[in-house]
Amino acid sequence: MNEDIKMISAMVLVSGLSGMPAIEAPSAPVKKSSTNAFHVIDGQSCNMTLDKDLYISPQALTLRDAGAEVIRIHADGQVFVNGAAIDVAEADRAHFVAYKDGLAEQTQFVVQVIDEALEMTNYALTMTFGEMFGKRHRIVRRMDKLTDRLRGDLASIAYEDNGTFVVQGSQLDAFGDRIGETIEEEMEDLITNAKGTMMMMVGRMLLRGQRGIEDFEQRMETMAANLETEMEAWGADIEARSENFCQRLTELRKTEDYLAETYPAFGDYRLLP
Repeated sequence: MNEDIKMISAMVLVSGLSGMPAIEAPSAPVKKSSTNAFHVIDGQSCNMTLDKDLYISPQALTLRDAGAEVIRIHADGQVFVNGAAIDVAEADRAHFVAYKDGLAEQTQFVVQVIDEALEMTNYALTMTFGEMFGKRHRIVRRMDKLTDRLRGDLASIAYEDNGTFVVQGSQLDAFGDRIGETIEEEMEDLITNAKGTMMMMVGRMLLRGQRGIEDFEQRMETMAANLETEMEAWGADIEARSENFCQRLTELRKTEDYLAETYPAFGDYRLLP
């Protein structure tokens, strides 16, 4: 019977997670915290350095460090560094505006993908456990509660406040690390606590004979195949959007290179290494 329990435990992990796209862990920072949300695609670097807090509104994009404003770019191209206006050439105002708008768009996309990754993980695990134990089983409800808690944590880091989208970059990178650790710990605890339920389920299957075990295996294999197809399609969609993200980030990096070289005070606070 122990072998049957091991088989079912392994099936939970394989059927629920085999179709999910791999998520690359953020690379270890040297001096700055880098939110590495995606793989390097076609040689393009997809890193954004979000070790400070961003405040995004139609009127301005503001970068704060420990509550103190360090950069503010207005919709008309005016730029302030550490509270002091810098003299921006008329021709460069459009570059600052494009940089502001592009950075705002891509930052919000990073947050959106993190939220979507939580949704994907929850969907895969609840589908797997739901097929095994029933959609209203306590294990399924526990996974839903975990996802709600993590989404609540994300909502305290990236949120809208009176028309301003706030991203606490100083906390976002640590949150990305915490997602994987939290889910891994939860899975280990779930598998441990589910042994009793699994033993009862195996017992019921054994009472039904070989047919009961074969029916269960077939049901799980069918569910796993369907889930893998869904996850692959979902992952492909995210990858396509991620490629666009990287391309856009490459364009923004060129703009930032120019602005940082032209305005050294601005270059002290680069976000696209």
